[in-house]
Amino acid sequence: LATALAAHAEEGREARLARVGGNWRTLVDGMRALGFETVLRDEVAAPVIATFHEPADPHWDRERLFELMRERGFVIFRGSLTPFPSLRIGCMGAFDQSTMREVVKAIEACLAAMGVSDCHPAARPEAAE
Repeated sequence: LATALAAHAEEGREARLARVGGNWRTLVDGMRALGFETVLRDEVAAPVIATFHEPADPHWDRERLFELMRERGFVIFRGSLTPFPSLRIGCMGAFDQSTMREVVKAIEACLAAMGVSDCHPAARPEAAE
């Protein structure tokens, strides 16, 4: 904790918010390009975690996604804090936008490995407020 607090102090609050916000934007744009939909509208979303509706594609397998991502060197949050199937990915930490681009590439490869061709949710709900 002391190391994390020192790194936070060294980077500065504004610079950290800008970096984490850039990570969030890179992830959200990349995931949307794959067909995922965010749970929250951009205007109300916090930049530390992005939450996406899970695909309705019959080949989607969230447990397999977690395993395949781990094989590619990424660990993502296994829980879902929404009353519907969702996927949460953290954007804070000691990494930058290039890492988030690698996360999106890894997810794209996992989708291909699972045979997922459509990442849209079953229902197209309005983004939450």
